[in-house]
Amino acid sequence: MPFVLHPTVPHTRHITVGVLALLVEILLSGCSSPSNDEVIAQYRAQAQALVEKQQFPEALRAYQQVIQRNPSDADVYYQIARLYLRMGKPDDVQQAHQALLKVVKLNKSHIDAHRQLARLALASEQFKQAQLHANAILATDPIHAEGHVLLGVSLIGAQQVKAGMAELQKAIESDPKSYSAYLELARAFARQGDLPTAEKVLRDSLKVDPQSVDTRMALGDVLAAAGHQSEATREYRLVLERDPTQGIPYFRLAALSQKQRRLQEAEGWYQKWIAVLPHDARVYVALAQFYWDTGRIKEAEASLDHAKQIDPSSPFVQEALSSLYLKSNRLMEAGQAIEALLQLNL
Repeated sequence: MPFVLHPTVPHTRHITVGVLALLVEILLSGCSSPSNDEVIAQYRAQAQALVEKQQFPEALRAYQQVIQRNPSDADVYYQIARLYLRMGKPDDVQQAHQALLKVVKLNKSHIDAHRQLARLALASEQFKQAQLHANAILATDPIHAEGHVLLGVSLIGAQQVKAGMAELQKAIESDPKSYSAYLELARAFARQGDLPTAEKVLRDSLKVDPQSVDTRMALGDVLAAAGHQSEATREYRLVLERDPTQGIPYFRLAALSQKQRRLQEAEGWYQKWIAVLPHDARVYVALAQFYWDTGRIKEAEASLDHAKQIDPSSPFVQEALSSLYLKSNRLMEAGQAIEALLQLNL
């Protein structure tokens, strides 16, 4: 006869109770709520997935859930700032600024946050603030090329031109491929009227990166300002060969042709611009100005009307319309265009 534990035996009851307690513990552990770290990880993953889908408001809400659970996470504040900057409206930029300030308060050595803050300060011409953030970058990384560029531009903006240009030279020494340093240094020389040196700086940059569209555009502008029109034309054409969707080279080429009274050629550049970017209101505004300058008033009005149809909310278009009406002494229509412009700027 097999040996069987009888439930009334005292030690058997103890074993049974122990087994039940163990089972309850296992069940409870399996049903327990996720830890704070697990919840944070879930919200982070959710936010990143929403960013990939470009669902920025929803991603912001997910990141806010992370902040509620870990208010000292500097990286999450930085991701929030990046989202606001991508959304791009004035209120969004202000929110981004506040988030970036929170980042550097939590982590004084956060280089990317200081970079963004310096750029925002430069955009609003707050040169002293830009210098503070640029210096914070260089305190963490003394050979950070963009840090030197940001400091150089902010110093030049504050009329400390010599010191600013020295910083731009340091940026090039730190990173010979920093095309932004070459561009800013060339601009500094050009503002001082030293066009030959500005040209040399840009040509040095092209030795490093011959494919740079921005550098070739800047070189074309310097050459045009120096009166070297054929060379400027060559550079603008090279830009269009590299990227025909760039609008400004068409405008520059048309202006050079118009300056030399080659009016049919000038109009041809505008038509080429339209062929490539038919939905860009800027080309129709530029073409309207060309028509106005050459006495083709009706065509100027038609071109501006077309620009308005493409982008009725563009302050650029409304400003051009008001200017044309004022030049035509059509004061009532000018007043309407100015009123529309003021409404857009509210």
